[in-house]
Order: sequence, then C-alpha cells, then structure tokens
Amino acid sequence: MEYELRELIEGQAAFSKLLNSELPVGTAFKLSKLVKKIDENLFHYQKVRGDLFKKFGEKKEGEKYVIKEENIIEFNNEQDKLLSEKVELNIVQVKLSEVTNAKLTPVEMSLLSKI
Repeated sequence: MEYELRELIEGQAAFSKLLNSELPVGTAFKLSKLVKKIDENLFHYQKVRGDLFKKFGEKKEGEKYVIKEENIIEFNNEQDKLLSEKVELNIVQVKLSEVTNAKLTPVEMSLLSKI
C-alpha cells in the first residue's frame, strides 16, 4: 500500500510506544520489520528536510540552520510537498487482538490505524 510520509511521521511516537509494550513474539517480530521499513523512509526524509533547511535557511551555532524570514512560505510549501510524497510499504497487518497488552490512547490508535 501507499502511504504519505506525513502518515509515517505522525505514527512514529505511537509505534515507539507499541514496540515498548510486552507483545507475543510473532507480533513483536512483525512490528520490528515494519518499523525497520518505516525508519528507512524516515532517514531519507530527514536528509531531504535537512537539505531544505540549508537551501532556505542560514547557519547558526554549530550545524543548526534557521529559516530566513523571507523564505518561510517557500520552505513550508516545499516541506508540505515532501510530506505528501508517497511511500510504498508492503505491510503485514497486525490484529488488535495481538496487541492487547499495549496501552494506547484513542489518538495513537487512530494514527496507527492509517498504517
């Protein structure tokens, strides 16, 4: 299935919480494979996002970049395009019954249900 990078980023914290729950070994294995695929895509996202900061920002202390005021709108537009990029993930579905020990909020469940 195709997912937007935005969906992967929004679900990242909920995945982390889920992975820190006590789960059946098969479920934990499925989820760890899924998170590895997601992490690969997020690594590339962070690299491109960093390039946007360099393009539209100015270097401050250390390696930190701050977006120039005159570039904020263009930066936001470019970042929105990036977040809308589609990512193909072949995901094995995890049933709700497999994660009964996980304590997730309704918001976290909603974010995970997209993926």
